Amino acid sequence: MQDALFGGPAAEPEPIVMTLYAEYYELMWQGLKTHEFRRRFLRDQPARWWV
Repeated sequence: MQDALFGGPAAEPEPIVMTLYAEYYELMWQGLKTHEFRRRFLRDQPARWWV
């Protein structure tokens, strides 16, 4: 993995599983919904999202 900007190894990405309600999934699949907003955020660390 690439070194961080200020020296030392970069942090491993935090794995996150995001689920979608069926009604919103259908709207996304149809192209009627393009964004999904969440209240919880991880700050100052890399994350790998699984939907």
